[in-house]
Amino acid sequence: MGFEGWRRTDLIRWGVLTEKLTAAKMDVMDLANHSGKYASVPRFRAYLKTPAKVFNDPAVALAFEGFVTEPDAAKKAELAAKKYTLLDMYSANSAFYANALTANATWVQNIFRGLEKNKVELLQLSTATMDANPGLQGQQHPLY
Repeated sequence: MGFEGWRRTDLIRWGVLTEKLTAAKMDVMDLANHSGKYASVPRFRAYLKTPAKVFNDPAVALAFEGFVTEPDAAKKAELAAKKYTLLDMYSANSAFYANALTANATWVQNIFRGLEKNKVELLQLSTATMDANPGLQGQQHPLY
């Protein structure tokens, strides 16, 4: 089967692309709001910095101590004494490429912007294609 195993193509073929993308956006919103199944996800992580010994070090994860809420001053001092680095995983300095993870952040609000059932599953014909083939005149999907 052509394109078998391509997630977007499979979701389109099964007729569930809009539903899956809507659910994914809700998951991101729940993560940003610390609600639902993400209510107990540690927002703060304390890592012990470990220098990479070689380029492409095979260690892809470091052990961490997780905190759902920000540690108090005493805990921060304890972590600092042990040479741990405390990171707010939802801050602009984390893994979100200088974009904080908050429910009202522009990048969160714009995830899957323009998602419409029975429109995003189809690829519209370009104007150049329509103009080059007179037989396609009037054949554009009506939602475009």
